Amino acid sequence: MTISDHHPISLTLTLPETNDRTFIWKLDPSLLTDKSVEDDLRKCLSDYFSENNSPDTSNMTQWEAHKCVIRGKMIAISASLRKARKAGLAALFAKLRNLEASHKQTLAQHTLEELTDTRALINETLNLNVKKKFILSQKLFYEQGNKCGRFLAQALRKQRNNNVIHHLRSSSGELITHNRDIAKEFEKYYSSLYNLQNSAPDSDNMISSFLSQFAPDKISSEASESLDSPISPVEWNLALKSLKPGKSPGPDGLPALYYKTFSDLLRKPFLKAFNSLSPSSPFSQRMLEAHIVVIPKEGKDPSQPNSENCMKCPDDEWPNEKKDRCLPRVVEFLSYTDDPIVVVFSAVSILSFLLTGLILRIFIYYQDTPIVKANNRNLSYLLLVSIMLSFLCVFLFLGHPVDVTCMLRVTSFGVIFSVAVSSLLAKSIMVCIAFKATRPGSHWRKWMGAKLPNSIICVFSLVQVKICVTWLSISPPFQDRDTHSYQGKVIIQCNEGSVIGFYSVLGYMGLLAAVSFIIAFLARTLPDSFNETKYITFSMLVFCSVWIAMIPAYLSTRGKYMVGVEVFAIMASSSGLLGCIFFPKCYVILFRPDLNTKTVIR
Repeated sequence: MTISDHHPISLTLTLPETNDRTFIWKLDPSLLTDKSVEDDLRKCLSDYFSENNSPDTSNMTQWEAHKCVIRGKMIAISASLRKARKAGLAALFAKLRNLEASHKQTLAQHTLEELTDTRALINETLNLNVKKKFILSQKLFYEQGNKCGRFLAQALRKQRNNNVIHHLRSSSGELITHNRDIAKEFEKYYSSLYNLQNSAPDSDNMISSFLSQFAPDKISSEASESLDSPISPVEWNLALKSLKPGKSPGPDGLPALYYKTFSDLLRKPFLKAFNSLSPSSPFSQRMLEAHIVVIPKEGKDPSQPNSENCMKCPDDEWPNEKKDRCLPRVVEFLSYTDDPIVVVFSAVSILSFLLTGLILRIFIYYQDTPIVKANNRNLSYLLLVSIMLSFLCVFLFLGHPVDVTCMLRVTSFGVIFSVAVSSLLAKSIMVCIAFKATRPGSHWRKWMGAKLPNSIICVFSLVQVKICVTWLSISPPFQDRDTHSYQGKVIIQCNEGSVIGFYSVLGYMGLLAAVSFIIAFLARTLPDSFNETKYITFSMLVFCSVWIAMIPAYLSTRGKYMVGVEVFAIMASSSGLLGCIFFPKCYVILFRPDLNTKTVIR
């Protein structure tokens, strides 16, 4: 269709009134803190109950009518206070004008002081009004202003949207969006729900049949008499004491502070009214009214007013789209059968393990060559075995987690890496000692040999073992089921048990790596005969970079992806140690035997 003046198009938009609210009167609790207001209300209550203490008026009518009197009195007091504030401000402005005129004529010092005090009082009064309006404007600004990208504005808007029902399906099937129509539909539904006249004819029999299935505890005769006895003043005081001041008042608009403030005047008429109730004199219709605030609940359809008959699904199940039955949640972990990344991790780990074993075999075969002997072959063997075990400990992170694997995960690679890094630390220290021992008469010669590096490895590794044993003794890791991070999923994961223990293992491992890096970095400029510290420096740099990058990635992920980050960090750091330290030596051993001589390596 061609759009022109001969083919007009009409569009009508029917938008709901978002600010359509019903005014409900509530007593301002701050007014009760004013002594004059409290005295006026106290006198009003005393006069009312003394004048209406007549046998012709029922106790319940007297009690309910006093609320109307208090409401009218508070409206009158609020209006008079507003008028008094306006009149006081007008009087201050009139006084200010007179003082300004008088000071202009006389220039007296006392007139100037009084003029200054009057201006300060006016400014204080106006500032209070401006402050109230500013707070209101600030609230509206954050909720509806042009700075909608602010975090607070987003949070307020999200909270408001989650607690508001924007549309509703009526009993006739029509979708209504107007606030007044939604409120009427809920009123109609709850009126029918709580109407005893519309209950089933055999409801008493149904209730009796239901209760007969249980064996409830029976109360004693003394307790029965206490329940049937009239309400006592002690019970009144206990009930008042349990009232919380911040709770919203009922339909009468009277908060808990009102009943606590005037408890001495309200106790007697309240007890007379409620103790006089009987089947022939039931509650008044006003006392049967209530304000119902409908708040959407998780797992319920907010467009259906009759969604109160809901059953919460078990933790391992989730409701379907129609919310009429529960479906099993998807169980998530790094599975050997369902996740291709597990196959990749397994293949890389096995190949790396075999490659490390091959390098170990090469070092054992060429153990008498100068390059192997010059770099402390026993430490090299221990380091290669540690790297092989670190590749194997990857399999503790794969598959369905159980309590045993959860306890062995972090502790195993923590101890293995501590042994590996301690070996590098011992290598770096021995290089420095060997260089100093070449000087004539050096006292460092007595530190040469296998005793010192073995002691370094044992001491620093046993510290990590002690940390792990303490962690496992106090709060060990265990299998956990996370049902809250993702809807419709159950994440099978390992709970660290003690976060302090987990980060203590990582922190100690990082401390060893940092010390090894510093010592190797300082010894990198030694003669070429002892240039292994250059490779140790670069390997520690790779090791530290991997684990520093792993921490934010670990904290920002959940479920199997968090486990994948840990596995990648273990494999990357192990590969860094293997490649930076042993690949150059294997290259010399296999492809440059001319460099593997005592003449070159002195």
